[in-house]
Amino acid sequence: MGFIGAAFMALLGLLLSAGMSAMSTFSSAFPAPVGALMGLFYILIAVFYFFASLYLYRFGEKVKSGILFNDALQIEEGFGKLKSLFKMVGITTIVFLALYALIIAGTIIFAIFTASQG
Repeated sequence: MGFIGAAFMALLGLLLSAGMSAMSTFSSAFPAPVGALMGLFYILIAVFYFFASLYLYRFGEKVKSGILFNDALQIEEGFGKLKSLFKMVGITTIVFLALYALIIAGTIIFAIFTASQG
């Protein structure tokens, strides 16, 4: 299901990008770069979701195979894939928390700057 979701998300990103750029030809209320950025954002999320699903799939296959054939090495490799999934999710969480902190700090600095101008 994760792979299907990632494919639909990437398709949505492409359609959103194309739709927004088409709408920009009819109206100036929809600038083309905004649609392209939104489409790119959806595609990046789809790539992340694909790799998360891939790690989870490989974990399940390795552990299932290890349990079925009583192979501890397969189970160990499976848990290695789960470890990789958690590393990826952890790094992404740290990056987004840092991004949120920068956005909040930038907003506060911008608000202070505009308040001192007026």
